[in-house]
Amino acid sequence: MNCREEPFLLTGLAEDSGGRFLRLPERVIKNTRPELAWLAGHTSGVRLRFRTNSPYIALNATVPSVDLMCHMPLTGSSGFDVYAGRSFEMFLAPATISTLNFEKLGYFNSPADSEGFRDITVNFPLYNRVERLAVGLDKNSILLPPKKTKYGKVVFYGSSITQGGVASRPGNNYANILAKNLDFELINLGFSGNAFGDSDIVDYIASIPMAAFVMDYDFNARSLEELKSTHEPMYRKIRLKQPDVPIIMMTNPVPDLYK
Repeated sequence: MNCREEPFLLTGLAEDSGGRFLRLPERVIKNTRPELAWLAGHTSGVRLRFRTNSPYIALNATVPSVDLMCHMPLTGSSGFDVYAGRSFEMFLAPATISTLNFEKLGYFNSPADSEGFRDITVNFPLYNRVERLAVGLDKNSILLPPKKTKYGKVVFYGSSITQGGVASRPGNNYANILAKNLDFELINLGFSGNAFGDSDIVDYIASIPMAAFVMDYDFNARSLEELKSTHEPMYRKIRLKQPDVPIIMMTNPVPDLYK
């Protein structure tokens, strides 16, 4: 089954993504820096959600390429992982850098609810692009839309830390952990090495209807002066557009970095 078809629900994607797995709209990608345009295709924070009484799940994925990172396993950069509720079930990842199509079947270990259903989340790769994902379930099973999350969209803007750098698999990225445990819809706008408070990205963020916003990009600031020139303007622009949205500022834990 095509993961884009109902009742599957894909979240974490830009609404105007031209049918591709993109974290920024095509209109933004066309006008932003090339580095951001490239990273917008990395599927960090993209999640596939649904309910089913199938005893197993099978996934078949296709990616355009696989890059071997010296500090991050393929299970995190190019892999998917599956949760039933809050319980980790399995991961799917390419075996080598030449493996562009890969698949896996796994039976669920966690117990179903009283009606025999499980709430399934498939987390997409943190540092790669995805061309296709197909889902297989028992032919006699029932497929339902996912339950609505307790909270709406929470937007994270940040560096490689936010994108999920060096996480062993997608579900171990801190933003995915929070989304799972606090039950909100995740929008991950972490851009590895490229979170500079770009005005076009800030404008896009300000346009997203959200329940909360997390600013976590201090690490990419190349100087204290640069951070001063972007941090407060970002806050003010988003606050002007969304006066009631909680804004969480996560600061750099290394106090001597800018000295």
